Amino acid sequence: MPGHFSDAFTLFQTTSVYFGNKSGRALVNVVQTVTPPLWEQFSVMFRTKQMIKQRIVQAIEPYGKRSKHEPCFTEVSLLDKLQFYSIGIFWALVTLMKIIICWLWNPKKHFGNKKRDKPAPTCLTDSSLGTHSYIKLKGVKFHYVEAGNAESPLMICLHGFLDCWIGWRFQMLTMAQHFRVVAVDLKGFGDSEKPQRPGMYKVEQIVKELAEFTKAIAGENKKCVLVGHDMGALVGWFFVYSNPDLVARFVSISCPHPNIYWEELLHSASLNKKMVQQFQVPDVMENMLMMNDLAFIDTFHAHVLAHPNSEMVSRETYKFVFSRKVDWTGALNYFRTFWKARVRSDLVGSLDIPLLLIVGDKDQSFSMETAIKSTELEDKLIVRVVGGAGHAPHQEAVHHVNKLLLTFLAVNPNGISYSLVPQKIPQNQQNGLVNRMFGAISSTYTYGNQMLENVTRKSDPLALPYRNRGCTSPLAPR
Repeated sequence: MPGHFSDAFTLFQTTSVYFGNKSGRALVNVVQTVTPPLWEQFSVMFRTKQMIKQRIVQAIEPYGKRSKHEPCFTEVSLLDKLQFYSIGIFWALVTLMKIIICWLWNPKKHFGNKKRDKPAPTCLTDSSLGTHSYIKLKGVKFHYVEAGNAESPLMICLHGFLDCWIGWRFQMLTMAQHFRVVAVDLKGFGDSEKPQRPGMYKVEQIVKELAEFTKAIAGENKKCVLVGHDMGALVGWFFVYSNPDLVARFVSISCPHPNIYWEELLHSASLNKKMVQQFQVPDVMENMLMMNDLAFIDTFHAHVLAHPNSEMVSRETYKFVFSRKVDWTGALNYFRTFWKARVRSDLVGSLDIPLLLIVGDKDQSFSMETAIKSTELEDKLIVRVVGGAGHAPHQEAVHHVNKLLLTFLAVNPNGISYSLVPQKIPQNQQNGLVNRMFGAISSTYTYGNQMLENVTRKSDPLALPYRNRGCTSPLAPR
C-alpha cells in the first residue's frame, strides 16, 4: 500500500475515534476539497472515487460506533414538562402565601428554629461503624465510611432522601463480615460536596460522578454490589443501566423501576407528586420544610427515636444534618432533575444481573402493584415484601432485611458462594406476571419462613435457607 494512502487512512481512523462517526464521514468530503492531488492518487488506485468513499466509510464505521457514547436516558416530552412546571408554580405560590401568613401571624413560633451548630452528634463522627474518609474526583468531594476487609468484595450503599451514610448503621457491621462496605454521602448530602445549582444534579452527571467514585474505590475489584434506598436506589437504577460492567448485583429498597416511579407516587406519601411539583420552584420549599423547627423531619423519620442522646441516632441527629438551608437545596435538587429522566425503552429489560426489590407492606409512597409492574420491565427482578415495615424497612425491620440481603448475595456460614460475575436466573421461573407476583406475595410474613424458603429455592437458585445463617446486629432495634 502506498505511503500516502497509509498515512491518510490512519488519519481517518484516528480522527473518527476522536470526533465520532459523523465527523469521520465529513472528512471524506474535506479531503476531496482540500487535498485534490491526494484524492486523485486514491482514484487511480481504486478506479473510482465512489469505491474510495465506501472503503473509507467502512473502515471508519466501527471506530465511530465504539467512540460514540449514547446516553442511556431520555426525558419526558416538552408538554409534560410544561404541565409539570405549571402545576408546580401554582402550588408553590399557594405555599408561599402560607409562609407569608405564618410569618405575619407568629414568626418566632414558625421560624425560630433551634440553633444547631457545632459540635456534631457523636454518632456522626465516631469510627465504631467504620473509617471516615474523603475523596475528591474532578472537583467533587465525596465523604464515605468504610468497614470490612479491604480484600473482600465491594458493597456500595446509597442512602435515600433526608438521610446520609448513617442510614446504613444497621447493615454495616453485619455486611462487613463478608464485604468491604462503603456507605457514601451522595452529592448534596452530609459531608459531601453541595453545589446549589440544579444543573449540577442532572442524571447523566450524577451517574458519571458515581462511576468515577466506584472505579476509584474498587481498585482491582472491577465490580461491586450496589444497594440503594429511596433516592439512592433511584440513582442506583440509572447507574446499573449506564454502567452494567461495574455492578455484579443490585438491591433497590423502597424504589420501583424509574420508568414507573414518578407516575405511581401515592397522594398519601410524605413526598407525593404534588410536593415534587412544588420542589421545582427554588427557595420556597426549602423555607417551608424548615419551618416549626424542622417538623417535617419528625414526620418523615417517625420510625427513628426522638430522644436527644448524641451517641445514638435520633431525629435530632437528622435535624443537625439538615439544619441549614444549603443542606436542603442539595437534596431537593435531585427532585428538580430526576423526575424528567427515563430509561431508554430499548434498554429496558436488558439488565443481565440479579436484581432485588425490597418493599415494606406499610409503605405509603407507592402501591404494591407498582412493585409488581417493575418485574414486568426486568425479568431478572425479584420482589420481597417485609411485613410491618414502612418506607425504610432496612431501619424498621433490620433482621429481616439483613437476612434478605445475605440470601440474595448468596452468603453462607463459610462465606460468599459466588464471585462478582453476573449469574443468570432461569428464565422459565421468572417469566410471566403470575409467577413473579406469586414470588413477591409469598415472601410476606403471613406465609412464614418455611414457605418463603420453599418459594425462594424455586425462583432463585442463589438463595439459601435462612436458618443456616446467623444475622445479628448489636445496633438493631429489633
